[in-house]
Amino acid sequence: MLSTFVAPLLAYLLLYKYWAIFCVMFVSSIILPLPTNSLLLATGALASQGFFDFTLALAVAVGGNMAGDCVDFVLARRYGRKALHMLKIRTPWYVVHLEHYMRDYAGLTIFFTRFFATADSFISVLAGFSGISTGTFLVYSLLGNIVSDGGVLYVGYFFGSNWQAVTGTLGTVEWVLFGMFVVLVLTVSLWYRRRSNGRKVRR
Repeated sequence: MLSTFVAPLLAYLLLYKYWAIFCVMFVSSIILPLPTNSLLLATGALASQGFFDFTLALAVAVGGNMAGDCVDFVLARRYGRKALHMLKIRTPWYVVHLEHYMRDYAGLTIFFTRFFATADSFISVLAGFSGISTGTFLVYSLLGNIVSDGGVLYVGYFFGSNWQAVTGTLGTVEWVLFGMFVVLVLTVSLWYRRRSNGRKVRR
């Protein structure tokens, strides 16, 4: 049984096909949380029945994700600090420590957060705000999107008409991974804060 939100999304997919894939992935990767896993699973299932070309669907999905990721990254890189300065907002301590975290673990963080859309846009913004190089961001974001989108598409392709049976499991896995990521980031951020406070005390 499809949810009241997923059903019209799939109707949109069948009507506009590759344009629908691009638009949904683009909007989701910018800020609006949409059920992209359901969309990709359904696309993979439809590809197994000949309604979509698997490789083209993957390229369009990755392109939509990358476009949204780049919008977040560029806006934060160009206007993030200017906006805080204009609003006379001091950068919070946790953002400062997250910046240190990003500079030390930029590649891995960008890559792994492409697997759960909840953190995708946040990390893209943080990467731009932290001054991560454009090349580093593009490479790891591209690799992460290819692996994550390709994996979900393949699961849908493999299960075919039974793709709905794995949506709940996939959602649970995504939330578990997101929880682990949040715990990791908080732990490292607090470690940076303690190290920073320790240096101030020694001075």
